[in-house]
Amino acid sequence: MEGMSAGPMPAPLVEEPPVSRLSDTDRDLLMELQYHFPLTRYPFEGVAEALGRREEAVLADTQRLLRWHVIKRIGFNVNFKTYGLEGALVGVACPSSRFAELRDAFLPLDVITHNYVRSHPRFQVWFTYKASSPGQLLAEIAHLLGRLGLEDYVVLRSRRTYAVRVKFDLYQGISRSPEPLSRYVLPERVVAARDLGISEAFLEGLGEGLRAMHDPYRTLLEATGMGSREFEEWLPKLLDLGVLRNGGATLRGPVLGFTHNAMMVFRTNDPAGTCRCLAEECAEATHVVLREPLLGTWNHPGYIMLHATSHDRVVEVSQRISQQMDLRDYQLIFSLQNLKP
Repeated sequence: MEGMSAGPMPAPLVEEPPVSRLSDTDRDLLMELQYHFPLTRYPFEGVAEALGRREEAVLADTQRLLRWHVIKRIGFNVNFKTYGLEGALVGVACPSSRFAELRDAFLPLDVITHNYVRSHPRFQVWFTYKASSPGQLLAEIAHLLGRLGLEDYVVLRSRRTYAVRVKFDLYQGISRSPEPLSRYVLPERVVAARDLGISEAFLEGLGEGLRAMHDPYRTLLEATGMGSREFEEWLPKLLDLGVLRNGGATLRGPVLGFTHNAMMVFRTNDPAGTCRCLAEECAEATHVVLREPLLGTWNHPGYIMLHATSHDRVVEVSQRISQQMDLRDYQLIFSLQNLKP
């Protein structure tokens, strides 16, 4: 399919939206927490200073937005590759009568972090999976889907991840990465946790999310014996190494009106080079990944994700990207239902 979306126009991924309850002050705070979260021992102090507000008021508002489930988490995503894991995107042919069954089967599994019904004409259910090696990926996925009697699927290994930066521009209604984009391009090889010279407990603590309080790292630093100066030296270094990703606040897009998202997959003569260009030049892409099939036939190895407040906005941005990058062979595959919210 060339330059077209697959399947019918999707209904939005609706959740109970508190959008109408948000003030401009709330939006300014959410934007600051997403785009300019300070890499310091006392980050909310820096957020308050940037907004010209008192830290106590910023903390109270952040706690409220967490209670409202507008903010999913605050902190950092630890790159699974630093633990020596492999990741894959799996597309499964599955009748709609079995969607609930797959949802219930996958919900308890930590190795599956995303599970969507999407508008692809053949593969309706898409989920991510992690394991210790490509062979283990295939074996575990085959076992999981075999138990469910599902035999028609494709396994797309993440050959290289160029960017993961999930930020929502609350004023423009589109996903948008912080500038400069080149600062957030991930390295080709990620340093193993055991080779970093810091404890895995420290990394795991960073990945658990932060509480909205004056000293959110206190318990972690006390438990690991790391001082403030050493901590503030390590935090930006871990981001530069690609060990940590997507720092700051992660928002729940659907409750903020971002009810449409799509995979844009493509084929070019140089998919790796195109992915690199997209990571450096496409602010709207929350993910940029080069994938290769471990099982099944798949002709579109390039992959980005786009999120917006309307279907038409996603299409509009995808068309602009296709023109800028000369993507003549691409598919736009919309999410229809979130099976693991």
